[in-house]
Amino acid sequence: MKMMNKEEEFLPYKIYLKNTKQINEFEELTDISFGLSQQLLFKHDKNDLPKIDYSNDKDILNKISYSMGDLKVTNTKEKCKWVTIFDYAELASTTIEEINKLLANSELGTTSINPETKEVLIIWPQTYKNKSFDELPEPGKKKFSVTLEINAVNDFEEDIEDMTNFESIQKKFLALAHSIGNPEEVNKNAKNILYRSCFILQWTCFEVFLRNVVDDVVKQNPELLFDDKQSEKLSVTYKELFNYSKKFQDIESLQSKIIENEIAKQEGDNKSVHGIINFLKAKLKFKKDPYSGWYKLKGEHMLTCYNDLIELKDVRNSLMHDAGFANSSFFIDYPNVTNNNGEIIINSDYYLKSKLILRSIAFNIASLIVKKEYKTNNC
Repeated sequence: MKMMNKEEEFLPYKIYLKNTKQINEFEELTDISFGLSQQLLFKHDKNDLPKIDYSNDKDILNKISYSMGDLKVTNTKEKCKWVTIFDYAELASTTIEEINKLLANSELGTTSINPETKEVLIIWPQTYKNKSFDELPEPGKKKFSVTLEINAVNDFEEDIEDMTNFESIQKKFLALAHSIGNPEEVNKNAKNILYRSCFILQWTCFEVFLRNVVDDVVKQNPELLFDDKQSEKLSVTYKELFNYSKKFQDIESLQSKIIENEIAKQEGDNKSVHGIINFLKAKLKFKKDPYSGWYKLKGEHMLTCYNDLIELKDVRNSLMHDAGFANSSFFIDYPNVTNNNGEIIINSDYYLKSKLILRSIAFNIASLIVKKEYKTNNC
């Protein structure tokens, strides 16, 4: 039977471990998949792979998915139009007299009358002269053919569990992968997005962990909210009290709302997780610095500190609010953050270091609490 550390029994940390485990599994499996795909793409030249052709699928438009932003007009071509006798003469390089003669003999096919000018209209080009009115544009108007390009998603309808069809299905997957672009460039971009996404998820899990810690600690020690002079200045209105307690029916709801408000206050003014940690430091008076932990990075012993978390917070904020394009001073402040033409790049090394820092600090905080290495104003 697997033994659990006391920290793992602390519910906020237990939830944190569960959430980060899922992220780690996703990142590791995806990274392996990228590597395997790239190797197969180098092995199989795209010219040797089957072409994916949907031209014979008459029902394709009912299967694909796309947004209005994925639809682009690439070409428009005039098919036919109504013209006057004078326009027709110019287009056909002939005379008015000749056209009138052809009209008299009904040799110009379907004609019409301009509803405004009452002029005789002839369809152009003459390849449309025998078409019915239903197939032609309204008098005075034109008919166009439009070529559209759609960036759409279509389900890959193959039974991937069918091992008898393994080679065929694999080659279809590889043909689709080749269509995305150069394997090396695609793999590089995909990994940047992978590590960037996982970095943000890791940070989110850490934020949730800290909120859960405050929630748990205050529920166990509600007096912590009122153990300083500042709390004497805070108040709620009768209306807020009524709503927070669900019409005076639920004291736990009132408690949760007050804790929620306190967390929001600590996170304000761009303090984020530091505001919550400093709140815990002030209320619990830890015997050790919660920011001070350790981890091993490729065999090297490393220590965590307050500035590590500041850096990760600023990286996260830039990714979320500036799409990773930080200002020039950012890379002076954080020279260890890789960039490409001013864009933050989260590579495997930086991602690994980041998640180890977050996990070390999370463990340290959980350890200080479960081992009761703190004291309060009431102790």
